[in-house]
Amino acid sequence: MKTPFTMLYSGNLGLGHDFSLLPDFLKQLEKEKLDIYCRFIGSGRQYNEVKTIFKASSIKHSFEGYVDRKTHIQILTSADMFIIAQKQETVGDILPSKFYSYVAAGRPMLLFGTAKSEICEFIAEEHAGYTIEVKEDIPDAVRYISNLIHHRKEWVSLSSRIRTLYEQKMSFNKS
Repeated sequence: MKTPFTMLYSGNLGLGHDFSLLPDFLKQLEKEKLDIYCRFIGSGRQYNEVKTIFKASSIKHSFEGYVDRKTHIQILTSADMFIIAQKQETVGDILPSKFYSYVAAGRPMLLFGTAKSEICEFIAEEHAGYTIEVKEDIPDAVRYISNLIHHRKEWVSLSSRIRTLYEQKMSFNKS
């Protein structure tokens, strides 16, 4: 049995995270009939709101609370892609800490946020994922994900390159 493409969001689902385009994104995923599983680990002020958005869709999903570090590392390495979200008004004030864990795990990222953020700049410069800034970005983002699903060798190469970027630019030794 083929396993679904797992998209993971890990950590705080707080007020600084932008999930406003998530319903439209899920509708586009449903249209494309991609075998996607979205997993959310963590909690926060928007936990129930995001859970409600998923309940209204047919996309396979799960929501779990926070987990211990060892389990978290195993979960990170089981994902195919990471979801990250940041509201435009928080850019320059915060950088979601999950970003570093995601890069260390060496997986492409899907950012719901502004092109003016550090995370988007990293994704664009390093070709490390896709950013959804406006509703019109959603079809291209879904095509990007479809390409990752259907071209696993490219996904493996991309994941390896992202992990190498972490080691070169962000590892403990570089800090």
